[in-house]
Amino acid sequence: MILEEQFLPAIISHGDDQRTPPVFVLSSDIEESAVLELAEVLSRLEPDDTLTVYINCLGGDLTSSVSMYHLISSLPNHTRAINLGKVYSGAVLPFMACKERLCLPNGHFLIHRAKGSLGFHMDQQEVVLTTEYFTELEKQYRDVLVASFGSKRLVNKMLQSETYVFAKEALTLGIIDKVTERLL
Repeated sequence: MILEEQFLPAIISHGDDQRTPPVFVLSSDIEESAVLELAEVLSRLEPDDTLTVYINCLGGDLTSSVSMYHLISSLPNHTRAINLGKVYSGAVLPFMACKERLCLPNGHFLIHRAKGSLGFHMDQQEVVLTTEYFTELEKQYRDVLVASFGSKRLVNKMLQSETYVFAKEALTLGIIDKVTERLL
């Protein structure tokens, strides 16, 4: 979600004569509207801006998570993600898309297999097609994690069940660059 202008000074403090660069806060379920909000924030970036993405999110729609990953990772700008407490499930993708990844000391991550619902009103062919769709989404999710973590074996192990990773371990694994006490 986009931070309202009145909340920006609480997070980023600049002199009165400086423009406040856009920030993006991901704090509710990831869905199509969040992708559009991110695109709107990105449209306001200037070439020298750093995009800061604050995340405290349980995850959400995997298609939207993959879209956010590609939007952020394709930016030429410096990008910074800050885990404010929890980065779960699909929220891991926009976090990993950032060039600089920070985490508050209490922060943690949840990594698990992609999940989805097939619904009840499908014929056999629709179930097959939907299963293929989810299989491809899970492959994209896995590929991003392997590229980010550098180890297919580690990712496969993490995806076998619900894997919680706390700040210190995330630093050791290379998920984050630094545990920070401050919001930048």
